[in-house]
Amino acid sequence: MPRLLLYTDLSARCGSTFTTLAGQRLLFERRGLYTPLLPDASVPSHNRLWAFAGRSEEQLPPDVAALLRMLTRPVEEGRNILLYGGAVWPVLHRNLLDHLRQMPQMRRYQIHMLFTLGRPACRLEQDIRGMRYRLGAMPSLPAMMALVRRRYLVADLLELARRECGAEHVDVLVDSSDSCVDKGDPELLGKVFGHLGCPPPESSAPCTIEGIASQRNAHFANLLCVQGNQWPPIQESSLIQCLQRQEANLSFDPWLTSPPAVRAKALEFEKDCLPRLAELAACSEHEICMPCALYPQMPRSTCPPLNAQEAQDVIAILPGAITTALQQRFCRDMPVLSAEERLLASVLAPESPRRPEPLLTVLTLAYNQAAYIGKTIESVLAQRTDFPVEHIIVDHCSTDGTQDVIAAYADRHASIRPVLLARRSSKGANVRALFSRCRSKYAALCDGDDYFTDPLKLQKQVDFLEAHPECGLCFHPVDVLYEDGSPSRVYPPEELLPGGLRRFYTLKDLLFANLIQTNSVVYRWRFTEGLPDWFDPTLVPGDWYWHLLHAETGLIGYLRAHMAVYRRHATSLYATAEGDHVMHRGVHGLNELRAYNVCNRHFHGRYYKDFQRLAVGVFADFLQIYISKGDDSLLQQACSLCPDFARDFLAQVRMGDGVAPVGA
Repeated sequence: MPRLLLYTDLSARCGSTFTTLAGQRLLFERRGLYTPLLPDASVPSHNRLWAFAGRSEEQLPPDVAALLRMLTRPVEEGRNILLYGGAVWPVLHRNLLDHLRQMPQMRRYQIHMLFTLGRPACRLEQDIRGMRYRLGAMPSLPAMMALVRRRYLVADLLELARRECGAEHVDVLVDSSDSCVDKGDPELLGKVFGHLGCPPPESSAPCTIEGIASQRNAHFANLLCVQGNQWPPIQESSLIQCLQRQEANLSFDPWLTSPPAVRAKALEFEKDCLPRLAELAACSEHEICMPCALYPQMPRSTCPPLNAQEAQDVIAILPGAITTALQQRFCRDMPVLSAEERLLASVLAPESPRRPEPLLTVLTLAYNQAAYIGKTIESVLAQRTDFPVEHIIVDHCSTDGTQDVIAAYADRHASIRPVLLARRSSKGANVRALFSRCRSKYAALCDGDDYFTDPLKLQKQVDFLEAHPECGLCFHPVDVLYEDGSPSRVYPPEELLPGGLRRFYTLKDLLFANLIQTNSVVYRWRFTEGLPDWFDPTLVPGDWYWHLLHAETGLIGYLRAHMAVYRRHATSLYATAEGDHVMHRGVHGLNELRAYNVCNRHFHGRYYKDFQRLAVGVFADFLQIYISKGDDSLLQQACSLCPDFARDFLAQVRMGDGVAPVGA
């Protein structure tokens, strides 16, 4: 009877041997163990099967469907098959077993399950290292705690295996090493391959070159901001040759990253789980308990930085379509790149097209604006200027196709510089990614759902600023377009302008009200050397903060022409501002107070009374919420956040002053 071997590696020292082309081919060549390979290479195939077992073929991703088709012939021939994985979830294994048993051609196969069990704490450290590697940063504490809990599902998994296949068809090998470094331990591998019926690989390398291909690939993807680490097909032989040239510099030193809180939680789990696990694995608790050796070890990098030759090798194997895109989108980001990123950029740079330095940069933030972003980009491309214009668009990991629209325009227009962020992060990181890339004399703002209407807008505003060096910025009224069909209006209305219609306004006027709609402004950009440490990109409303920082440098010019459209729709940040004012403050009021606090500190209290007046309006609305709903939580938070403003507000209330909401 042919055997189907399901091998699950839960140790910390064997995995790389089975995730390599060499290891899988060895199994193929010796004892006739067939191991299906993904078409594009060095990833163990059945990790994918584990996750998608039980779905119909039309529900499967293309690579998983291809794997199942690859199994057809060896099954028909009655060959022994090895499926290797590292999934710890019992439900995934049950789904795979059910799926295999439902396949008519599998009914003559004997299913045998083999587990390599290492110390859960060692594997935990390895998992955390891998997560940090994929994220490019330390994972959150809840994420690490989830890994702790997952590690201790192993006992449930072993019980499931014995219940489903019978104890005589389940083998468990125990790795008692206190190392979390995958070095392909010869003794353990000898036992594993003995159970599989063939000798272990003859290699003294801590990890075969193919085994690190996927990890190195992820590293390249992170460096070059490839969304989701999704690369186009790279010729396998080229990748292997590239890595072979780098072999001397590759290392798998410990990268132990879990903080004491995580290890303490792991110890807590061990008290309850390890006795049961030791019984199932027929070993002593000592063999799998928390190794003391983990504690003194310090984090070290597992993937050393690229050197110049390695960077050249990496670029050389990428398809031409990728390198062209990288030249356009990556090389001009030099001021904000890490040392390793700058190295890659310098390799690309000699072939990148030379463009004149822009006099003005249009800065656009985008997120899930596929329906609007095309019109935004078209309105910038339509600008007629006698100076070069660059358009930087930062997309915050959109899920609706916005990035595809941006990339399509960028492929056709060299003036567009997309920054397509691969991971969601804070709004502050988004803003910093955009502003830190601007190095031009002038900058204009235009969010991804707004657009310009006058093709001479940028020319007119730059001409004005050139003629008035005393001005730090200039703006104009915009037409407000409502998605629900409400009549459009103009912002700012002339009655909102302090002192009426004037050619110039000041920072004090801007403290009276936010006169400047985002896509109406052109700045004489004050951050041409990069953003200072004190710059706070998280403030709301952010555009008002940016206006203030530039008004600090000079007057505010005003042009009467309407040259842009601002869209108001349900997803707008301030969609509620024109409805229930108090409700709007309930959502955004604390953010406004924080902005007043930060700005007051920035200006060293010179405009305290102006910020106080604005803050009093927020406190008044919070008081109204307390009176009408009996909820004092916002008031309490506001008092803690801004104690000085709170004292001023309470003093006014005691004096019986009329305290009405003050619009910002």
